[in-house]
Amino acid sequence: MTKSELKKKLIVEAAKRVFVKKGYVSTTMQDIVDEARISRGGLYRYFTSVKELFEAVMRNEIAIQEENIYADLDVFLETQKQELLTIEHTLRVAGYEFMMKERNSPDEELGKALFKISLKQIEHCLAESNKQQALGIMLELEGLTVMALTGILEETFLTERLEIILERGWGNE
Repeated sequence: MTKSELKKKLIVEAAKRVFVKKGYVSTTMQDIVDEARISRGGLYRYFTSVKELFEAVMRNEIAIQEENIYADLDVFLETQKQELLTIEHTLRVAGYEFMMKERNSPDEELGKALFKISLKQIEHCLAESNKQQALGIMLELEGLTVMALTGILEETFLTERLEIILERGWGNE
């Protein structure tokens, strides 16, 4: 990895920490300068906007997810549960803010990529036996995510919903 690539990687990691703390809408380039401990010019050498930085963070997250495909639905759902219970410490809030703010943008590829990788994760857990089941699980998780984002998701309800998914036998066929 070149020095330039390493610097860019460090900036993206710092930006991720800021997006998790502040969300997409509230993050400024100065926040990222402060977190990355670089000069403003140093940041602008690699990225020209918060949007560009967020897209880089999300592309990095997608690449990580593509490398770490879950083989077991139980394990996948447990990771989803932990993220939903600690949603304020994840990129999900910033991701939804980004999708809402940029929804009229001509470049909707990031949202589509996020959707596809999530569906791919679930399909892999189901051994790709039924794409409709995978879509059903994904939609259930999205509903739970919205509940978590609005602060109305209780752990007991979340646990019940995930148990229902597992009781349906998905992934065991």
